[in-house]
Amino acid sequence: MAPAAFHGSPHRCAADIFIAQRRTLPAPRKTQGIKPSPRWLAVAAAALTAARAAEPPPHRPNILLITTDQQRLDAMSFAGSPWCRTPHMDSIASNGVCFLKSYCPFPLCSPSRAALHAGRPPHEIGVDRNDVPIAPGVPISGEIFSAAGYDTGYAGKWHLPEVYPSNGIPGFEVLNRTSRRHRLARDVDEDTMNAAIEFLRRPRERPFYLVVSFINPHDICLLAGEDSALTPRVWELYGPPSEVELPALPPNFSAEAIVAQRAGGAARATIGTSRCGGGTATLIFGWSRTSTDRSGECSGRCAKPVSRSGR
Repeated sequence: MAPAAFHGSPHRCAADIFIAQRRTLPAPRKTQGIKPSPRWLAVAAAALTAARAAEPPPHRPNILLITTDQQRLDAMSFAGSPWCRTPHMDSIASNGVCFLKSYCPFPLCSPSRAALHAGRPPHEIGVDRNDVPIAPGVPISGEIFSAAGYDTGYAGKWHLPEVYPSNGIPGFEVLNRTSRRHRLARDVDEDTMNAAIEFLRRPRERPFYLVVSFINPHDICLLAGEDSALTPRVWELYGPPSEVELPALPPNFSAEAIVAQRAGGAARATIGTSRCGGGTATLIFGWSRTSTDRSGECSGRCAKPVSRSGR
């Protein structure tokens, strides 16, 4: 399940497929409001106030938060990319709000994810690198929504510190039944998608807050110079024919820049061109080491809330 398909490629984005399947699910139940008779307005108003103090307020929206890993700002077809096909994310963008000048607080997935769920900068919550937990006592989004009366679920990558935990994310029912070990992201993402769909199909009386954390398009980015035993499999699944035109990489992803970064400029290596594809109130965030704004300048990591829905 590659997070973005290139023209001529049969691969589909797991996040995009998940959005399409979600649209076939039944709409959530709506709570009927109380309409007091004018004769008993004072009594009814007092009773309604007491009831609302004891119960969660009605008509709150469901929230579906999708995150992706290693996604450039422009790696969706609605953003003008000729290399990606993301029709369902394009539909969300065309009917919602897209912020093209938003940025993640850190150039790694764990600190960025921690900041997103804690609402605080990484240095304040003790996450300045991958593979470390959020500092004890820091409330995160699942705890806040759970306390507000939401059903909360988390499917997919966490990496704070365990990559795919089966429990232990505060405030969330953890839906993972998978791991990343010796597997490509596309295979893990399919498990994540299925767990999220199962959560959405449950009958419920309360609103839900569901996080669906995909790891792709990380697979394709392995070809940008990372060392991995999965690299041959990535070439097998995603490698383009030699005659196919590839998108240009930003300056800091050039072969020369990677060699200079890794070996202080003294080493010599041949690094092939790679392409990173793109990956719902529906929000979509992407972690990426670089992003290119519309002026063509490399502007750091980005976070993209794509739309907000009242469902």
